[in-house]
Amino acid sequence: MILLRVISNLLNKLSKYILLTLVVLILFSIEALGQNESYTNGLQGDSLKYGKTLLTQDTVFFNPVLKPTIAYTNSVNDIISFSINEFSNVLLPDSFKVDLNISVIYIDKNNATDSISSKVLTINYNKVTPYNSKAILNFQNAYSVNIRINSISAQYTPLANILPALQLENDINVDRYYSMDCTNDAIQTINDSISTIGANGELKVYWTPNRVAEQYDLEWAWTDKSALDSGTYN
Repeated sequence: MILLRVISNLLNKLSKYILLTLVVLILFSIEALGQNESYTNGLQGDSLKYGKTLLTQDTVFFNPVLKPTIAYTNSVNDIISFSINEFSNVLLPDSFKVDLNISVIYIDKNNATDSISSKVLTINYNKVTPYNSKAILNFQNAYSVNIRINSISAQYTPLANILPALQLENDINVDRYYSMDCTNDAIQTINDSISTIGANGELKVYWTPNRVAEQYDLEWAWTDKSALDSGTYN
């Protein structure tokens, strides 16, 4: 009955049309739905200096309200990258080498803390030969990654000349599934707009996205306005 009232309200707004489209939004209530989620943080330019830290966390994993909704996690990939910002407008010298020494403290799925005491990420640049513009440290299963810069140094050019073009990124990529509650996670409200009807005969409907849903099913059917007016659907 509630759904029919929603449909009726939508149709009443379009009473001058003989044939109308009914829309029904169904959020499937299945056991679990998959999501690919990314968390990222970065430093660049003058922020790349001794003692600076860079923290990235899986905010769902550390949220006591959201964590119980996780059905299971397929993978957690952690990527630390030190690179040249190719979109920077800094004029680079003909060649240079820069070393970034970092330490990493991370937390795993059991809330255990571990660390990488020292790792050097190196960029070698040369404008006339192939060069590596990015150095990457890749590992798995860390839900919190905190980077500390131990040192940064350059060869063949002053560090200040290239620092504005450098960046450090800390990414956590999670592939997980959420449990879905058919009551709490149901779409309760459907909104509509008639702004597109005059131009192309379409009724625009929209709703607030659900965090645990991977996809929605929007179903429609034709009905006769005279049948609606006569009370057939009451």
